[in-house]
Amino acid sequence: MVRIPPTLGHVEAKRRKLTTPAHPNQKSKSSHIPPAAAVAAVAAAVVVVVLIVVVAVVVVVVLIVVVVAVVVVVLIVVVAAVVVTLPDVLEHVAVSLNELFSLCTSGEGGSSMALHQGTLQIFENNVGVSDAVLLDPVTEDAFLDNLAQRFSHQQIYTYIGNVVVSVNPYEKLPLYTHAVIEEYRSRNIYELPPHM
Repeated sequence: MVRIPPTLGHVEAKRRKLTTPAHPNQKSKSSHIPPAAAVAAVAAAVVVVVLIVVVAVVVVVVLIVVVVAVVVVVLIVVVAAVVVTLPDVLEHVAVSLNELFSLCTSGEGGSSMALHQGTLQIFENNVGVSDAVLLDPVTEDAFLDNLAQRFSHQQIYTYIGNVVVSVNPYEKLPLYTHAVIEEYRSRNIYELPPHM
């Protein structure tokens, strides 16, 4: 088979077919955006995206700073409120204890604390109550007197609700014998006197 080289007219017709639009409204394939304009459009799009990211980062940083500032202000207000009310509480405790006790000085230069007579609540049974919540009225004096009464009868444990308070007797008491342990085993909290 012999191949005949294409004629110049054949090549020209082929070129026109590729570059001429099939429809009058269709653009030809050879028309395109110049390279400089395409680069400028891409650069403009990149600049817009970068600006949007920068603005978003700035907004997030400003929000974080505002939240931190609000937290710091709240902490300062809370600490200031505690510091302002703390002296009142300490003064109340000091006054209550000073009213309860008086400072006695001896001739030798020493000092001791003495309890004012009649300032504490006296219980009829002289043993006190096993739960300090049941004190009437609930005052420092009543609580201290209740502990002292129970301690004087070798009852060193006292409830305050679900909490057990212990006063150290500085001596060995028969509180942990096998019989006592068996008596308290699987019993309800208020069926027997306070114990650990």
